[in-house]
Amino acid sequence: MKKDVVKVVLLTAAVYVCVPLMNLWFPMTRKYTFLLDLWLLNPVVAAAGPFGFCMRYGAAVWCALIPAVLFVPAALIFYNDTALIYAVVYLAAGLIGVILALLIRKRKKK
Repeated sequence: MKKDVVKVVLLTAAVYVCVPLMNLWFPMTRKYTFLLDLWLLNPVVAAAGPFGFCMRYGAAVWCALIPAVLFVPAALIFYNDTALIYAVVYLAAGLIGVILALLIRKRKKK
């Protein structure tokens, strides 16, 4: 279980850091990925991590907090404090991932 938590944390942190770094290193990509990462990529990752974890281990609502907490430093480093509202969005995406995983697990048991 610990290894899977570490995998979720590392995957989420890698996505939250790599895409903004790519924008810094390759300024031409900024035009294409500026809000794509905030609006599409990060919410998908924020839902997929808790979804995969809860599919394997069951109810772990705390797992939905991981993406939101990991986004706070990335928001302060790469964006500005106005991007902190997305932490709430990623918390909601994580909760959706947990709920979907629990519903699918429930149907599989029947």
